[in-house]
Amino acid sequence: MLCSENDFKNLKKSCRTIKIVLFLGGFGPVFLAFARSCSAQGINVYLLDISNKLSHSTLYSSSVSGFGHITPDLIGTSKGISRILEYVDSIGAEAIATAGDSELLWLAQNRSLFDERCKVLAPAFSTLRLLASKKQQIVLAKKANFDILPTWYLSVPEDYRKAPTESFPICLRPSTDGTVKPGLKAKVISSPGELFRFLTRLELISAPIIAQPFQNSPSLIVHGVRSESGQIIALRAFSVPRKFEGLALVLNETTLPEKIRKPCEQFAHDSSITGAFHYDLIFSPN
Repeated sequence: MLCSENDFKNLKKSCRTIKIVLFLGGFGPVFLAFARSCSAQGINVYLLDISNKLSHSTLYSSSVSGFGHITPDLIGTSKGISRILEYVDSIGAEAIATAGDSELLWLAQNRSLFDERCKVLAPAFSTLRLLASKKQQIVLAKKANFDILPTWYLSVPEDYRKAPTESFPICLRPSTDGTVKPGLKAKVISSPGELFRFLTRLELISAPIIAQPFQNSPSLIVHGVRSESGQIIALRAFSVPRKFEGLALVLNETTLPEKIRKPCEQFAHDSSITGAFHYDLIFSPN
């Protein structure tokens, strides 16, 4: 659980009570965690399943008050918004949430269509669009005084020379999803020659690829909650003693160093992020 008892007291002071929430997405671990957490707080959760046909698996969770479905071809369209609003009205939803990046951007962009009916539980569209760029995240992180790894931006094969030989292995990530073809999420490169060959094989680089030294180090996860008025409601740190392919398997609550707390608060302020968010940091005792 993210928030302590005191955190929840602060949260209740700054927020109105919601009794019915709609989740837009698929039936799976993320939704179940969301539904069980809401159910424990006395909130009724409905699922609008993004699927061609309603899955019978939704029948097997006592945390779900009801469910419908919306076909994938409607996501991102005006007809899709109309379908969601119909379901919102039918269940009396007071809020809507989602976990998918594209769905989150879509709902935030159409927030004005929901305002009279239910609350879109998402930061402002401008904030989401800003944070969709890892390059902009680095700009914000530097301004907030986070310690940043050496960073190089690669746009053409000849840019392989930017990363010093002693910095390898390096990790490559696209600045923004969909700006590299074939698609790239993250890739570790072991030498300048391998980097040149990799860049040569790419069909498209429409925004610079971010290259940084690869660090096989523990992670420090910082979970936070910030109100729409700008108040930091919760900011708590968790060490990650076990990971698998970069994903945290275990979280142990730990002390949040002041040196990290201040940049976390500043980044949240500068980005205007609201609601729940987290930082995934490479941790060094130094």
